[in-house]
Amino acid sequence: MEQMIVQPIDAADRSKISDIYIPLDIIEGRNEVRGNLKDAYCFCGGPKGKLLAPTRDSELLRWVVDIYAKVEDELKKADNFRIEYEGVRFRVHRQRTVTGDQLALRALPKETPHLSELNMIRPWRTILMDPALLDGGLVLVAATNGQGKTTTISSTLRSRLEQYGGLANTIEDPPELPLHGWFGEGRCNQIPVHTRSGGEPGSGFAEALINTRRFFPALTGGGSIQMIGEIRDSATAAETLQAASEGHLVLTTYHGSSVTHALRRLWSAASERLGDSNAKELLGATLRVCIHQRLTLSQEGEQWERGKLSGEILCVTDGHEQLHSALRDFDAKKIREITRQQTRSMMQLNEKTAEDSRVEMGSIRQALNPAG
Repeated sequence: MEQMIVQPIDAADRSKISDIYIPLDIIEGRNEVRGNLKDAYCFCGGPKGKLLAPTRDSELLRWVVDIYAKVEDELKKADNFRIEYEGVRFRVHRQRTVTGDQLALRALPKETPHLSELNMIRPWRTILMDPALLDGGLVLVAATNGQGKTTTISSTLRSRLEQYGGLANTIEDPPELPLHGWFGEGRCNQIPVHTRSGGEPGSGFAEALINTRRFFPALTGGGSIQMIGEIRDSATAAETLQAASEGHLVLTTYHGSSVTHALRRLWSAASERLGDSNAKELLGATLRVCIHQRLTLSQEGEQWERGKLSGEILCVTDGHEQLHSALRDFDAKKIREITRQQTRSMMQLNEKTAEDSRVEMGSIRQALNPAG
């Protein structure tokens, strides 16, 4: 079988690099590692990897070497950290492989996009900006790794603070997009999670969530937002549902292969702490929106328009008794059926509406629950 030859990256594509991988070599006789830049590779959003070092472009070579120099300084202190070089922030993670350790560097955006900048169907944007969400509830964005889950909930947070004001607290490990500060008359406090020594992975989220729920002001008319970067354990799943039942709008992400799968995982995890019936009741009472999204990246276009978001959506509206009943009983077959119907309806509504027009929430509600 003929081996494919991996091509070096073109210097013109440097700005499109999303991920860099650097193998680490152990220095014999010393308890140290050194980056093997000769075998470093990268991805530019598409599926084809490119080699970083075998390039004749001196500026690109200098860029790679200088980035690793900053990484090397931090690598002596931790395995997970962030660096910044020439205005670009990178999240760095050290991972063991069968041939040794590698570093994974993810390029992070300089600012959090507004929902209007994301390439998603317009009814989704309207749903995520619905003023009814000021009363609180749960918005869950599910997907596999690298599908833009955090970007979607971060954009929702920014956009809602700009439009409605209020206070938002985020709990992240680590914080990814820049959210700390003012957005219009709304304020966001970005809070990193610290897991106690010896604690289970993800356990820091639940403790941080309990603490931040005491950090909200008394707001008339709603407007408090709690963003949880990711649900990783049963304690966080339970606290997420509790927070969503207290009048906060909770934005969070979860791994799942579909809307129904993500909701089943959330219910199952929360049940370990709340019991089966209580977890079902809270999920049925608090869920407002669940999106399962897929991200398709194009080499064409600029910034956020390069990533197209598609997938399926489940939106809980007043008067949709079938859906309320299906969630309370966790009737997976009925939830799956309604999700397919709503997803299809949103796609049809998007196609019927002119590209530069806003899709009104009244039209969305009618399409979501035609029998209502």
